[in-house]
Amino acid sequence: MIKRLVAATAVAALALTACSGGTGAGTAGGSGGDNAPVTKIKLVAAEYSKDNTAAFWNKFAAAYKAKTGIDLDVQVVSWDDIDQQSSTMIQNNAAPDILNLNAYASYAKDSLLYSSDEVLSDSVKSDLLPNFVQSGTYQGKMYGMPDLSSARALFYNTDLFAKAGIAGPPKTWDEFTADAQKITALGNATVGYAMPLGPEEAQAEFSIWMFNNGGNWKTDGKWTINSPQNVQTLSFLKKLAVTDTRASGRPSTLAKHARSARSASLAGATIAATSRSIAGSARRSTLPFGVSGNSSSRRHSDGIM
Repeated sequence: MIKRLVAATAVAALALTACSGGTGAGTAGGSGGDNAPVTKIKLVAAEYSKDNTAAFWNKFAAAYKAKTGIDLDVQVVSWDDIDQQSSTMIQNNAAPDILNLNAYASYAKDSLLYSSDEVLSDSVKSDLLPNFVQSGTYQGKMYGMPDLSSARALFYNTDLFAKAGIAGPPKTWDEFTADAQKITALGNATVGYAMPLGPEEAQAEFSIWMFNNGGNWKTDGKWTINSPQNVQTLSFLKKLAVTDTRASGRPSTLAKHARSARSASLAGATIAATSRSIAGSARRSTLPFGVSGNSSSRRHSDGIM
């Protein structure tokens, strides 16, 4: 029997409450049976912060145990490894009951997930924001249960901007490129833009600029990844990364470079979640308008599987 799991793309408490009623994939006595009393729930969660993620889930587990009597076994895995580790768990028929990740459709396609109809009450489902429901829905059913969300913003380093003689944040992609070049020209290991193109953030980084330029992953239900807007966006990012702001390298190298530059206050600008701390003197700005003159705001959520 293939064990199914709850996909948390971003409200853990909601998914766990549902599981405590015995309708989820609780590992009761190791049996995994749907009708057995739930005594233990295995949660695998992505690490958003080395200082805070494990502490948050451990505190949550203690409170959940006190309230329900059910043990919450928490395993926190770094974003660099969670895709591989979760896939290995599933292949070995050792899937967690709840998986906190930012992708779920492939698991839903393989019938490995519980839908919201199976684990959430009507009152809980009606309390979810429509955008989160939409992003967690696959073929008419919601499989990605939102447990957190983050709003991306463009942060710029006021100290470096002042040193480079830049009066304020850029308003167009051309201004953004010019400012990045000026900051890189300061030397001393500064980078104009810390671009996180690693395995944990590349899709979000591309999406932000893509939406900003009027593109999308799908249009009218059909994939449009190679649309003119998206090609233009990717060409801009490639030029920004390779030609204008830093030496070329593999995406994972760029991501590591971005993290190092941010932490050392050597990045002129970076896009990050508003909850993430940025070293140095930083201010938040709206994302520059795309070269097409279009700008849009999208909400990104991660969730529980």
